[in-house]
Amino acid sequence: MSTLKDLSEEELAVLLPKLGPRKKLLAYLREGGVPLAPDALGPPAYDADDRKRDAVEQQVGPPAYEEQLGPVVAHIEEAADFSVTKAILSPCNGVASVHEERGRMVITLTGEIAPDMFQRVLEFLYSGMVTLRNKQDRVQETMEIARMFACEEMITIGQNVLDNDPDLNPSLGTYLNDQSGAKAKELYLNKVLLSDVSFRAPDSPAVIPGHKTLIMCRSPIVRSLILEAKQSTVSVEDTTHDTLYALLEYFYTGHCRLDDASVLNILQLASRWQMNHLVTLCELYCSKLIERRTKDDIIKADVDIIGMLLKAQQFGASQLTAFCLHFLCTNFQLMKQRVEWAQLVGPNLKHVEENQWPPVSYFKELETYNRKMGIKDGGKCLLM
Repeated sequence: MSTLKDLSEEELAVLLPKLGPRKKLLAYLREGGVPLAPDALGPPAYDADDRKRDAVEQQVGPPAYEEQLGPVVAHIEEAADFSVTKAILSPCNGVASVHEERGRMVITLTGEIAPDMFQRVLEFLYSGMVTLRNKQDRVQETMEIARMFACEEMITIGQNVLDNDPDLNPSLGTYLNDQSGAKAKELYLNKVLLSDVSFRAPDSPAVIPGHKTLIMCRSPIVRSLILEAKQSTVSVEDTTHDTLYALLEYFYTGHCRLDDASVLNILQLASRWQMNHLVTLCELYCSKLIERRTKDDIIKADVDIIGMLLKAQQFGASQLTAFCLHFLCTNFQLMKQRVEWAQLVGPNLKHVEENQWPPVSYFKELETYNRKMGIKDGGKCLLM
């Protein structure tokens, strides 16, 4: 007698066609590894009783065990959708064997595959790109190994190099990274499947499951937090659950959904975690927010530009700091009429006064001109 985990690849290849429909397989796994008879691998075939149960389920809903399976169900569904099991068990050019060793899957390649060539496959799988310096950089050999492992876009990258169109490859890499990010979000973001770490913010008891392999490469600070944590749950102080979730979404996808209410909170945590690209995205969003809110009326605009300047300086957001100071300088006379002007003190006030536009010298010249022309009170700066 044996259980599923005891079976060899050959036995599994025989077992898979006999497992029957998904519901029957779930019922089988629910028993926690029921011994398999040597002469009857897997559960029995789909029968009349199964059809009767299907009819009942359509009226009263599925049995409770499907709700209890949790990650197991998701794993089986993904295997069904993406042919994971088939990909592992089916013969593949270049793969000599696949086996488990000390809890890890070990794939042994055939002798015809050079290690440095397979390194290019790994580079492509991780980054969406492959380094090909020129036509002489073993491009044909790279394309051949890409065909062996069905990396179609990797073949296209090589062909672009041969066709003197390497400039097309960066956009292809961007597309592939976006596709990989979308798939990572679908499969793993806030999913317990294969999760090995979790995060919690102080404003919520809820934890957000995560995956170290995907997260640790995005931020050196988060990497240290995970490695130094004494528990599997990492508590992140001075932030909110929603902000933390937004940062984790960026870890998986390279994208972050920003809005007017959340952008400064996300900027703060991104800066703290040294996520420079996300910091830049937040700075750009804030600059566009200021432009959008002040388009029609600077004095009455519903945006605290000086408050945003102070936050940018606090978070070390140098580009947003420069933008806010430039905006204050070029709109000096109008900004002086806003209630938050009193918050502008110290070096900030000195910088804005010294670099205001129009400059103080312009107003002195205007005053001299008005006196000479006999203009009283009616003289007005045409630039304002």
